[in-house]
Amino acid sequence: MRKSGIDRAGSKLFYSWLRDLGNLPPDAPVTLRFLDRVTGQLSCEQLVDRHGVACEPIRALLIDYLEERRPRLDYSTRWTISPAP
Repeated sequence: MRKSGIDRAGSKLFYSWLRDLGNLPPDAPVTLRFLDRVTGQLSCEQLVDRHGVACEPIRALLIDYLEERRPRLDYSTRWTISPAP
């Protein structure tokens, strides 16, 4: 057992169950081992979708705003102005 009190096998099994039950996004890595291998930057849509905005017009407005500002902002700034909940 690790110091946190959660064993590795239990964590892997728990992640597997969450994925099988559909509680993780469809693009979630198959196993925890691949979790740190997600590469690339999120699109403006993905940055907004992290918030789960239910109102489609508001979602579209936020995406348009980020797309409009994208040429003038670096990725780190776009990430910062659309923080995850």
